[in-house]
Amino acid sequence: MPWSVSVELDAEKIKHIDVVVELMNILPSFIRITPRFEDFKTVFSEIYSNALEHGVLQLSSRLKNTSAGFAEYYQLRQKRLAQLQNGSIKFTLT
Repeated sequence: MPWSVSVELDAEKIKHIDVVVELMNILPSFIRITPRFEDFKTVFSEIYSNALEHGVLQLSSRLKNTSAGFAEYYQLRQKRLAQLQNGSIKFTLT
């Protein structure tokens, strides 16, 4: 059966909803679960993280080049996410 899910998250939803978990909970009602579902979850998690971290939060991956930078990256991520007031992420899965 053909299906499509379109979601747009504003700053408040981005801060308070674990989108990957929520999506993985509702997708089985649209699609048949296959062994490749875990692969899809991994790919979607990476795409969402990139949209959030690099698009919305404007974090640079260069920080992760050192172990200290890696820690700083995730501290900045947490700080910017907590302070987020503007921004959105929209995705459509078909």
